[in-house]
Amino acid sequence: MLGYIKVKGWNVQVFESTSREFFKSRLRRKIIPEMLKIVEEHKSKGHDVIIVTSALREIVAPIAEWLTIDELIASEVEIDKDRYTGIIRRLPVGKMRIQVISDYCIRHNVDIEESFAYSDHYSDIPMLRGVGNPVAVNPERKMRKYAKKHGWKIVDC
Repeated sequence: MLGYIKVKGWNVQVFESTSREFFKSRLRRKIIPEMLKIVEEHKSKGHDVIIVTSALREIVAPIAEWLTIDELIASEVEIDKDRYTGIIRRLPVGKMRIQVISDYCIRHNVDIEESFAYSDHYSDIPMLRGVGNPVAVNPERKMRKYAKKHGWKIVDC
């Protein structure tokens, strides 16, 4: 996401407000009901539910709040005087995703082998391989092939 959005100089409060409005007016209704059920099922079992994404924190925060997610681990850009500097402080992509999940599990005494991870894209295979319960959701072609080969659960919504 950061590779496509240039935020240097943008006002943080305006961007956050715009993100919240976009979520309310358009994005909320596009969240797949089956994924809402999965989140609720995990929460009903007392599981920590976290989002790990390369999207900017300000874009995903309204979704995380609406779903009452326990923790959001997202890309972060340095802020100075209410404006983005353009300097990336956190970018959880590729192998870094499983590292932030592992760090979370250590901090919160969570067994990573009992943990679940969900993704639709082949680039998240390192993350999915790192947990005990990988799930491919609406997987693109390469992800579906890999998930089938390794006996992972596949959810089509």
